[in-house]
Amino acid sequence: MCPKDADVRYANPDISLRVKPINTKSNLQNPALDLSIFWCDPAVEDMDVEVLFNSNTRPLASPETAARVHALGLENAAREIPLLPDASGMAAWRDWHDLAGLTFAPRKNALSLPDANSRLQAVIAGNGLGMQDAFAEPEIESGQLVWISELGLTNFAYCISLPTKRNVTEAEEHFRNWIRAQDF
Repeated sequence: MCPKDADVRYANPDISLRVKPINTKSNLQNPALDLSIFWCDPAVEDMDVEVLFNSNTRPLASPETAARVHALGLENAAREIPLLPDASGMAAWRDWHDLAGLTFAPRKNALSLPDANSRLQAVIAGNGLGMQDAFAEPEIESGQLVWISELGLTNFAYCISLPTKRNVTEAEEHFRNWIRAQDF
């Protein structure tokens, strides 16, 4: 479960919180950001990150697209149905193909949506296959999406990064301690 921003504001009324979605790694280097929480493979990051919680990331689809996956077979479907890139580009898909023992040979005309929410809506609309984790459970439970494989990547995680060019403020440290204490 993800904490609500109201929870942190209620517990810390003296801290001002502004949330800004970041869709590219270059945005993480923005010196105006106090801290960043993002999804990545921490083993390949070229910046200092702290893992908040691990992600079991696996492919999903709309029920209609999942039926097509079943009819084609997983390997053929992964070549025929567009694979929607995520924040890692296609790294998660490449890693998942390796894990599944499949050849990575996706269609070249995949829809690229940098925003995770837009990408999830594209999967619901049947525009391709997506890689997601437990944050898609509401859509799974409502029947809008289904997992198409039990194989999940465990090398990705949600991480926090603090600025490296200045000292951490008391408010930033307080927020970091609060987020660490959350039960995801």
